[in-house]
Amino acid sequence: MVKRYIVSGLWVLILLFVQPSEASFIAITTETAVKIEDNTAKILVGVTNKGDESAYNVKISAAIGGKIIAGPLIDLLKVNDKYSETLTASVDFKKPGTYPVILAVEYTDANRYPFTASSVVYLNYKEGVVSRVAGEIAAISIADSGRMKVKIKNLEQAEEKIAIHLIAAKEFLIPTPEKQITLKPGLEETVVFDIKNLSALTGSNYPVYAILGYEDEKYHYVNVLAGNIKVEEKKTFVAEYKWPMIVVAIILVGLIGYLNLRRKQDP
Repeated sequence: MVKRYIVSGLWVLILLFVQPSEASFIAITTETAVKIEDNTAKILVGVTNKGDESAYNVKISAAIGGKIIAGPLIDLLKVNDKYSETLTASVDFKKPGTYPVILAVEYTDANRYPFTASSVVYLNYKEGVVSRVAGEIAAISIADSGRMKVKIKNLEQAEEKIAIHLIAAKEFLIPTPEKQITLKPGLEETVVFDIKNLSALTGSNYPVYAILGYEDEKYHYVNVLAGNIKVEEKKTFVAEYKWPMIVVAIILVGLIGYLNLRRKQDP
């Protein structure tokens, strides 16, 4: 009976420390060049699979000035293969300045499970300008849902009305992706966005972007902040109380061993 309890306690320790083996993965990297000619934006996107598993159903799209343009669906992108596409869109912004181009590369694995690789690049329309609204995104870890904090500081010499647009992969839902604040010179404010995990897998890391836009009488300004979302495992009872269970198991094994030794020593 004592031996059985000891073996059971040791199995508790073993199960708590067992880690799953690493699976194969797809890692999509993008290279982007943007130029504008006669109010036509040309967006050259190069996509490379840096993982150890082929990607399927690959599609590149871009959002610019309220328009979404997309390339054709590519059936297969093998490991280390590169696929390039040039997307074009007519633009007619009201003011010169700097604007964002939001890129998305959608793909699936062999089981047709969907993934998205997102990024944001700048487009200078007629004349490039430099934003003086700065900030940072605090990285977060979530299982089902969480809150992303974007800290914004106005370094301009005038009060600015700032639009904040949070961009994440389609694996996440942002109920209110756009917010606005007004900041006086030199002041800062933290804006909070709720975010929900729809289909991102445990252990994944995803980039997230906050586009800060504002304008004055002459120009439109943009600053893009980059952050990170790490998808953590949902906390089960065992995961949440892992270390207390380990301590209890160790005490239990030690106590049973001690009692067994005492019983053998007693006449």
